[in-house]
Amino acid sequence: MKILVTGANGFLGSWIVKGLLKKGHDVRILHRPNSDLSALKGMNVEGAIGDITDYSSLERAVSGTDHVFHVAGLISYNHKDRAKMELVNVHGTENVVKACIAKKTKRLVYTSSTVAIGATLNKKVLNETSPYTLEKYNLGYFETKKRAENLVLAACKTEKLDAVILNPSSMFGPGDGVKSSRKKYIRVAQGDFPYYPPGGVNILDIEDAVDGHMAALEKGRTGERYILGGENILVKELFEMFAQAGGSPPPAKKIPKLFMKAMFRVGKTLEDLHLPGQFAYDSAIIGRLFHWFDHSKAKRELGYNPRPAREAIERSVLWCKDNGLLRKGGL
Repeated sequence: MKILVTGANGFLGSWIVKGLLKKGHDVRILHRPNSDLSALKGMNVEGAIGDITDYSSLERAVSGTDHVFHVAGLISYNHKDRAKMELVNVHGTENVVKACIAKKTKRLVYTSSTVAIGATLNKKVLNETSPYTLEKYNLGYFETKKRAENLVLAACKTEKLDAVILNPSSMFGPGDGVKSSRKKYIRVAQGDFPYYPPGGVNILDIEDAVDGHMAALEKGRTGERYILGGENILVKELFEMFAQAGGSPPPAKKIPKLFMKAMFRVGKTLEDLHLPGQFAYDSAIIGRLFHWFDHSKAKRELGYNPRPAREAIERSVLWCKDNGLLRKGGL
């Protein structure tokens, strides 16, 4: 099978390419002329110059392929990136859907996110049918991924598109240390981050995420969402796992909820006034939430069976050690 992958040079995308090649598929990747393709070094792939926000280049890339894995997306919790997320996450996905319909793609596997399902201020575990309740916060990344997902679902309902939607949670594993969002965790592993925030997270190993994507291509039901999650833990437990894997003492001081609320109010005020500030509104509210999910549907229908959170974290930290990232001044 010939398969196009968007976002192939990213953390998840590069692992998906590796998984597809292992299964014997021919892989074409969509990338910009100046994209950093180092994550794909040594992989036998066909390149297609283009961008999901440029429909003509995308349509050319989709042409002649059997399936499409749409992994590309922009993650940001900063208000200044909202317009860019609208362009990439919403309009880009709209272009992918349109191109897949035009070129009669057999199946689109769309990588959404658990952010499109939501989160809570309590310890409630959400599933694919849970109502999305975060509209009042107007969180840019959450809202744009939700809207993009709705575009895919709408195309499935008109029977113009065969697509499966995947909602992975927070992914960890070999190679994630280069992501800017991992700097905080590396500091925890080094023992120089003394605080831990409230809230909860769901931890997914990157190879389990890939297994879920491979299974979705073969077994997923058209128009269905599948949570690809792992273990639900407190952020405090996550930080302890990173510290233990790095051989450091864990953070001992909890960031008070009142301080988190103050960050939220300051960030909201600054963004309402269009003023720069240290506290991003989105980050302040997201840090207080519980991102806990139930992956039993994927387990039942896709044969999905994720490993424990500790194993994913240890693999992440080991990779950082092996690649010289886990040391003082290493970032």
